[in-house]
Amino acid sequence: MTFKEAFEAMKHGAKVKLPGWNGYWCWDDEKQTIMIHCRPKDSDAGQGEVLDIRETQRVEYTFMHTQRDDWMIADEKNCGVLGGQSTFGFGDAIRYLKRGLKVARKGWNGKGIYLEMYSPEVNLETIAEAVHNAWWEEKKKQGVTDHPDMIPYSELSEEVKEYDRVTARTTIEAFNYMTHSFIYINTTGLQTENPYAPKNKVPWTPSQTDMLAEDWVFAEQED
Repeated sequence: MTFKEAFEAMKHGAKVKLPGWNGYWCWDDEKQTIMIHCRPKDSDAGQGEVLDIRETQRVEYTFMHTQRDDWMIADEKNCGVLGGQSTFGFGDAIRYLKRGLKVARKGWNGKGIYLEMYSPEVNLETIAEAVHNAWWEEKKKQGVTDHPDMIPYSELSEEVKEYDRVTARTTIEAFNYMTHSFIYINTTGLQTENPYAPKNKVPWTPSQTDMLAEDWVFAEQED
């Protein structure tokens, strides 16, 4: 449903939600407003499990949902607050990964498997210092002991530091693909009867089945 249709459904007493939501929205006739119902762990700091939409602390995030066209009726099967389990498609799985959440598929064999997104943090000063230290070590191997720049990075002049920063920037740009975010699959907590099943973290590539599946869940829900 579009939000317009979902709103009309709420006005007629229905509870509505989006894929992946464990909570739901409903209309309160007495207060003449939408009430947000969520799990305690999902509520904003200082706010309870039931919240008047006009009091949300995340205004932009909340009202962005009104632009979506995949609203559905919340019931005991698809809504965590009502006793069910929320599932969603691959597009939502990617959206949640970008928000730092862990996701998994109900259809995967074994328990304890999940996906997570890793975003490398590149610190220019750390790399520049590493460049300087490597140069220093190389000079010592060559027998050089009296070069004026053979001092700790923190004690260098800004002019000399900038030389190392240029080298660091060039290195980062040359290997930029290494600094991109990527999704990895974590099987370190895998529960299986197969003693040869790998238990590690490796970059993950989705299959056609994964991309078309509608049984994605938050990793904490997998059990």
